[in-house]
Amino acid sequence: MKQFLIIVALLNCGFSTSPSNSYRELLPIEGILAIRSGYDTNDHVELAVWGYLPNGCYRLSRSEAQVDVQAKKIYVQVESYVRDQKACHDVISPFLEVIKVGFLDAGQYQIESSVNPEVTDFLQVDGSSSSAQDNFLYAPVDQAELIDTESQNANLLQLKGTYPHLIEGCMRIVDVKTQFLPNNVLVVQPIADILKNSLCRKEDVDGHNRFSYKVTLTQGLKNKGLIHVRTPTGRALNQFVNFN
Repeated sequence: MKQFLIIVALLNCGFSTSPSNSYRELLPIEGILAIRSGYDTNDHVELAVWGYLPNGCYRLSRSEAQVDVQAKKIYVQVESYVRDQKACHDVISPFLEVIKVGFLDAGQYQIESSVNPEVTDFLQVDGSSSSAQDNFLYAPVDQAELIDTESQNANLLQLKGTYPHLIEGCMRIVDVKTQFLPNNVLVVQPIADILKNSLCRKEDVDGHNRFSYKVTLTQGLKNKGLIHVRTPTGRALNQFVNFN
C-alpha cells in the first residue's frame, strides 16, 4: 500500500464547512511555481500554484498538498466554495496560493495538479550537511517589489522590512544573492550580519528601524512569476508577479 502524507497547507477563509447556500468544488490550476533547487531536509518546503476563479460566485476555501512518500510525488489542489445562485457576476479573478508542504526526505519530487494532471513541475530536496536550518542569517524582509527602470536590461528589486532592536550592535543586510530558475521563479537570499555599534549607520533605517534595500537585477521575470525571499523564520515571503 502506498504511504500518503496529507498536509493541509493554507486556509484563506475561516470556513471549516461550506456556507449553507454553497457547495465545494476543486479548481483547475494554470501553473505551478516550485523552488526547484536550494531546499534541503532541514527546510520547510513551499510551492505556489495559480489559476483563476471563473466568476463572482467562487470563493477560495483551502489548498493542500498530498505527498506520496514512496513515489516521491506531490499532488496539489485548490478548493473553492461556490454560491448556489442563478446570477453570478461575470468577473474572472486570478488567485495565487502558497502551499506549505513542510519537511521532506532527500530526493527529486514530481509535482502534479490533482484536477488537471498535465500541469506539473518538480523540486529537488538535498540531504543536509548539518542540523542548522540554513547556512545564512537572513534579514526579516516582509515586502518585495520589482521596480521598472528605463533600462531594458535591468530591473530593481526592492526589499523592505524591520530590523530587530538589539542591545549591542545592529542587524544590517550585507549581501543579497539572487537566482533565476527556469520556471520563472526568482529566489532571493537577503543575507544579514550583526555589526558593531561603530558600523551602524542611522541612515540605513527610519525611526522605526524599517529598512529599504535595492538590488539591481540583470534578468527579469517574464509574464507571470514568483519572487521567493528567504526569511529568518524558515517561512519564505512569496510575491506573485504578473506583467500581463
